[in-house]
Amino acid sequence: MANSTLGKYGFEMCVSSAQGCKVAESLKADRVELCCALSEGGLTPSVGLIKSAVSVCKRTKVNVLIRPRAGDFIYDQEEIFAMVSDIEVCAEAGCSGVVFGCLDANGLLDVPAMDKLVAVAKKHNLKMTFHRAFDVCSDRKDILEKLIAYGFDLVLTSGGAASALGGIVELKALNEQANGRITLMAGAGVDPSNIAAIAVQTGITNFHFSAKSTVPSPMRYHNPAVFMGLPGSSEYELQITSKEKALATMQALRKPSDLQ
Repeated sequence: MANSTLGKYGFEMCVSSAQGCKVAESLKADRVELCCALSEGGLTPSVGLIKSAVSVCKRTKVNVLIRPRAGDFIYDQEEIFAMVSDIEVCAEAGCSGVVFGCLDANGLLDVPAMDKLVAVAKKHNLKMTFHRAFDVCSDRKDILEKLIAYGFDLVLTSGGAASALGGIVELKALNEQANGRITLMAGAGVDPSNIAAIAVQTGITNFHFSAKSTVPSPMRYHNPAVFMGLPGSSEYELQITSKEKALATMQALRKPSDLQ
């Protein structure tokens, strides 16, 4: 991309640790989406991790995923209560925003649930992002209008496809529909090899990526008979945020000197 585009693009890094926050801060990312359990699609992080992220991120804004469990996006009253409480925690910790979404059995917005979460987020002046529940809804055009009416700032989407690259046609149409009334943020599989193509073909200027990397655990003693997660999963590998991968992704749209 030409240097004349410098400053045009926004980057959000999906991170699950203070280490990831440090990488985002060092690269001047606009935001982090803070979560845990990336293997589950992301869940709400602990209070301690939220506070740690806020302490690390001085320039980079901290948006926290409000998702109490894996699976679908239909939540009962107890889960909504937990989500409201988590939003309150984020406000008290000094976060910039929250990331959430609730659907009904027909794949449309669960309006009563959304009303409650939006009300508490607005009470605390928190920015609002609708997450990839948007990609499994039954009418993205209609829901986009409703999110605009609610006052959402961002929608994270792959255009209803497995990856943002695969959803380019839908992303372009949605971005044209939004017409500056809400910011679409392309996410899912965004990396150095495709971010420029997604930007050029969709007109979208905000991107979400994780830059995950797997590294060996420092544990020297291994007991291969024990699994803390799914049988067969390694207890002696760690997922971190790779500064090199993140830098390469951002460099595809910004000149290197602006990131160092």
